[in-house]
Amino acid sequence: MLEVKRAQKIIPTKYEVGDQIEIDIMQFGKYTATCQKIDEETSLFMFDEVVSFQQMNETCTNVGGFAKSDLKEWMNNILLIYFPDDVVWNMKTFEDDSALRLPTVAEMFGPKAFGTRYGIEEVERLPLMENRRNRIVSDEWTEYAWYWLSNPMTALNNKEDFAFIADTGRISHGKATNIYGVRPMFQLLNHERSE
Repeated sequence: MLEVKRAQKIIPTKYEVGDQIEIDIMQFGKYTATCQKIDEETSLFMFDEVVSFQQMNETCTNVGGFAKSDLKEWMNNILLIYFPDDVVWNMKTFEDDSALRLPTVAEMFGPKAFGTRYGIEEVERLPLMENRRNRIVSDEWTEYAWYWLSNPMTALNNKEDFAFIADTGRISHGKATNIYGVRPMFQLLNHERSE
C-alpha cells in the first residue's frame, strides 16, 4: 500500500508554515489563507485566492507606492470591515499601522531576483513561494487570475506601473489604473494554547 498524505482539521497549539485557515468575508465569500511565515510574535498569512478585482489607483500614477495608493485605503477601510470579528481581534498591524497589505516582489521571488527594477527590499522570499504553483491563484470563477504586488516599477523612471503576478506565476507590471486581483496578507498574533 502507498503512503497517503491526509489533511485534517485541528485546533493547533500554534500555527506552522503551510497551515490553512478558512475566512468568511461577508459579501465577498469564503476563502482560505495559508500561513507563510512565523516569528516570535506573529504568523503571516496570505489568501490562497484573489478576494476582489481593483485598480491600484484611480489615476495612472505609482508615485507614493502602495503606501499612498487607493487600493491600500480600500483594503483597510472597506474590505477589512467585512472580516469576521474573531480574525480582526487577533490581527497585529504592520509597521505602517495597516491590517492588510499586498505581497512584495521580494517575498514572492527573493530580494535580488530583478535587481532594482521594482526597488530594493531587505526581506527574504517566503518559503512556500519558491514553488511557482503557490504563486498561481484563481478567482471565484476558478479562472487563473493576475494579482497586484505592492511594488511600484522604478526602472526607466516609470511613474505609472506597479508589479503584478500573471496567471502563470511569473512577474510583470501594469498601469496603476488596470484592474487586477487583490490577494491580501495579514498577521495574526501567536497565542500558544496548552494541549
